[in-house]
Amino acid sequence: MTVKSLGYAGRVIVLRVTEGEEVIAAIREVLEVQEVKFALISGIGGLARAEIAYYNPEEQEYCVEEVRPLKGRVIELASLQGTAVRSSEGTNIHLHVALGLGPGEARAGHLVSATAKPYVEAQIIEVVGVDAVRVYEPRLKAKPRYRKC
Repeated sequence: MTVKSLGYAGRVIVLRVTEGEEVIAAIREVLEVQEVKFALISGIGGLARAEIAYYNPEEQEYCVEEVRPLKGRVIELASLQGTAVRSSEGTNIHLHVALGLGPGEARAGHLVSATAKPYVEAQIIEVVGVDAVRVYEPRLKAKPRYRKC
């Protein structure tokens, strides 16, 4: 284990993403308007649709799966967890989700996109005093690729 820097909690931002809004875009907008450089993100709620991804190390790419709710239901966003780092390239948001689709059926993975329905409640905890930068693994030689599975 390597500890590079220790910081402390700064502002706590509570966000409600309303029906029809794209979840990651809404979070990114708040982070940029509030000039948050590094944050921890969590949330719960409901979704009309989502795209989640799973990493395939052999192909060095993410396999993207579209998730739709059962007829007459919404996708239960049971858990949204991740981080955000601001850099010269913009705000990098890395989120993972656990999604409930119906009795005994769930999906989990890296969140690629999602539309709120009826809403998503997110909590953003700014971390102050940490110089965080998203660094891609040298073995990947580039940013990860995404493709539909």
